[in-house]
Amino acid sequence: MGTSMKSAALIQSMVIGVLLSCPALIRAESGTGEVVVLVRLTDFAGVRTFKSTTVEDYRELTREAQKDNKALPVAYGNLRKDWRITLTKVEKKTITSEGKSIQVETKIPPPPFPLECPEPRDVRQMGTFSSTEEADKVKKTLVEREAERVEKMIKEKERKEDEKGLRSGVTDMPGGLKRPPPKPSTTKHVKPVSPVSEEDMLEKLIKEIESVKLTDEAANGAGGLRAVLPTPKVKKQKKPPMKIKRIGE
Repeated sequence: MGTSMKSAALIQSMVIGVLLSCPALIRAESGTGEVVVLVRLTDFAGVRTFKSTTVEDYRELTREAQKDNKALPVAYGNLRKDWRITLTKVEKKTITSEGKSIQVETKIPPPPFPLECPEPRDVRQMGTFSSTEEADKVKKTLVEREAERVEKMIKEKERKEDEKGLRSGVTDMPGGLKRPPPKPSTTKHVKPVSPVSEEDMLEKLIKEIESVKLTDEAANGAGGLRAVLPTPKVKKQKKPPMKIKRIGE
């Protein structure tokens, strides 16, 4: 009997602890019973936005993000493959050997792909509330904090760019003299510049993600995107050497 009472008291204290640690859940169940979900959305560019929505809309946003994230590696691979095929050039050179002119084809690799594969989209619940007004109060605070975070990131990026410019520019020497920047090496190969900016390529990636999703839904129905696995390479087995029988053996 004593053990049962101790177990009941322990369970009761645990329930109270959960409720106290999640006050948003208490607010969501009070009043008219309306539940408003405050959601933080992070896109492929890393930009965070906040939205007050219903429980069902929150679930739909989560499902859409999951579909986009499953399509992301396929779409990214498609763009990189197209990049290599489209921008790889072939130059024809004429060389003279033993009095004869021979044309030789040389492949020039494409510029580096301008976009790293972005982080997956993220849909995160920031709290549940009993009204849109309560959710909007918290939303305002989160938006202000996000603006401060972005401002700090921009300032940090500008600071690093300024430091990089100082390192490559004119520097001070003892006595007030100026040291000119080092001359570029004549033997160093010029790094090819991408004809497409990172922002434009990200826009292409988002369009390609939508295309991958539509193609998959047309082929497999709306049940979700299937993982596209690379075709395994089958190693050819060497044929055993042919045995020759001599006559009389």
